[in-house]
Amino acid sequence: MIGVLLASACAQPQALPPETPSGETPRIAIALRLEDAPEGASGAAIDMPASQAHLVLIRDSGEREAHDVGIYLGACAPRPPEQGELVRVECWWAGAGAHLVAFRGESDIVVTSTPIDEMTGPGHPEEKARVPIEPADAELDPITP
Repeated sequence: MIGVLLASACAQPQALPPETPSGETPRIAIALRLEDAPEGASGAAIDMPASQAHLVLIRDSGEREAHDVGIYLGACAPRPPEQGELVRVECWWAGAGAHLVAFRGESDIVVTSTPIDEMTGPGHPEEKARVPIEPADAELDPITP
């Protein structure tokens, strides 16, 4: 019995993650992060720029989560969000591209990609990621240009 008590007393203490002060609403910062796509990952027949996009969440505790939302052809850049959007990115090359948009669902963050073409206009949005908001009442703080 004494050996068990000594072993547990000598064990490394585990650091507890910082918590949101009692009574305050938790906050989550969100962004769409862009990186150069790996060589050849775009599958394009011609040499053109491509970006790897991730939805990034940064919690009060400092914990970061990154969720892949795909590889997009063209030059990608953050754009100001439109009504109802949290963050927006536009990828464009030679008359075509995509809008990536993150918005708040009922209990999650949803990222969609809408193809755009200068001749035919925007296509239909396609869901690329759905990430639960935990806790569901957390305030979202978009990181935008």
